[in-house]
Amino acid sequence: MNKSWKKFNRLSEECCKAMESGKSGTEIWDRTFEAFTEAVRTQKELTPDFTDDFYEMEDKLDYKIDVEGWLEDYLDELTVGNMNDKVIEVCSRIISMFKWEKDSPAEFRFQIAGALGSQEKYEEVWQYCSEWYRAEPDHILAAAAYVYAGLGVKKLPEAEEVIQRYIDDDTRCDDENDIMFTAAETFYRVAGNSEKLERIRKRMEEYEEELEDFYSCKDEDGLDFMFEEDDSELPFK
Repeated sequence: MNKSWKKFNRLSEECCKAMESGKSGTEIWDRTFEAFTEAVRTQKELTPDFTDDFYEMEDKLDYKIDVEGWLEDYLDELTVGNMNDKVIEVCSRIISMFKWEKDSPAEFRFQIAGALGSQEKYEEVWQYCSEWYRAEPDHILAAAAYVYAGLGVKKLPEAEEVIQRYIDDDTRCDDENDIMFTAAETFYRVAGNSEKLERIRKRMEEYEEELEDFYSCKDEDGLDFMFEEDDSELPFK
């Protein structure tokens, strides 16, 4: 592991300390991101066959770094601070750094769409999500982003058509499609369709009950151990 990665690890530890202490500001996070980009550039120079796949990177480095976890925290910090332009910049740079031949940069595209939506750039986010959905029509994040963007520009028939591709009368909510159910819940609430909204919410509640049952484990003494759910995936407006 080259020295640049060691610098990234050192700075990322400082980010964790800042987060734990409640320290405001993103200066250390911004410096760590620059250290990350430098580490990738240096690694590619030292190892020409180093992966161009973002999601293979940690494996290639023997899991001595945690880029994905750190980057998720960084984007959370930027989002909470309403630093939408910075979110767009960071995600765009990540997308441009890798080739994405095996995996999709959908998570970063969704973040970009959310940042545009938070700035109320509804026409721009509609154009962005329309192009993305045309490029990846079978990716559920692209589809969910399209639904939210459609709401922003009142393209209700177009948005509902995408919902119906993923959710019919027999579709159960699960961990593969819950993000589309969340988008559908928002759509029908805003559109004022109480009947469909009730059906969507009922299936979401059934899924939540299934999760509670799954994470409620009883030991030999009959004690319950509850694990907290991850509620980080929030829709954009």
